[in-house]
Amino acid sequence: MLQVLAGFLYFVSGALLVLGGITAAQIHAPLWQKLLMFLVIAAIASAIFWVARRIRQGG
Repeated sequence: MLQVLAGFLYFVSGALLVLGGITAAQIHAPLWQKLLMFLVIAAIASAIFWVARRIRQGG
């Protein structure tokens, strides 16, 4: 059951990065704001990826 959760979290983190990149590219804001927004989204996706990796490693 935990392996399924880990797989789902891997999917969520990847999808979040893709959608965050698309969103950052399409908003009308200065480049530094786009980069900052994507950096925050990437940090959240990284945290989700870290949790999924810990689940997959067993603890």
